Amino acid sequence: MYADKVKNLLHSFENPVVVDPEKFQDPLAEKVSWQGLGKNNPSSTSTVLYEREPGVLSYKPSMTGWIFSLIFMLTGLLSVVVYFFVPVTGNAPKWVLLLVGVLFMAAGVFIFFQSSRIIAFDENLGLFYRGKKAKATMKSEGSQNAVPFSDIHALQLLLRMSRVKSADNRPDRFVPVYELNLVKANGERVHVITYSRREKAREDAYTLSDRLHVPVWDGIDG
Repeated sequence: MYADKVKNLLHSFENPVVVDPEKFQDPLAEKVSWQGLGKNNPSSTSTVLYEREPGVLSYKPSMTGWIFSLIFMLTGLLSVVVYFFVPVTGNAPKWVLLLVGVLFMAAGVFIFFQSSRIIAFDENLGLFYRGKKAKATMKSEGSQNAVPFSDIHALQLLLRMSRVKSADNRPDRFVPVYELNLVKANGERVHVITYSRREKAREDAYTLSDRLHVPVWDGIDG
């Protein structure tokens, strides 16, 4: 019971704004959840929306993600090099270096592919998709990676507090981030991207609203 109370308290802190869905004058807005989906942080994906080609709005690959992935891979590679070529003194087992190196390189590769993943709204296909296999995922019912425009009922904006881990054993910090989600006609939500700037989140949401011809449910301020 105590663990449940702590979990509920933390959940309330991460979702500090109570949204009044009646202001959107849509019965579906009162049925969908207004809690953050908690999908990724701004540092892991780019929030630069641009027209990649005629009729295709896409988010640019994240330079920040690429830099982080490079740091992780180089750190891992250095650990592997030390394991094989540098004598290690002390009581610590040498295999720890190899393990750390492999883990860091794997994390770097994962971050790289996440940062490079395509997120696009394709008017030619009538499809929102995440990843390169747009036509393959287009036929997947309930997919989180592909949603036909005809299934998109609204765009949802909301505020969420994101936990940022601190170094040197300092307490974790919470920073405000802004989620953009698709709301499907059946009430299901699909996360698009997370922003660090509310002005940019709103600007892009209304740009997409004009292209998709659906309303923006802006719950950032409640």
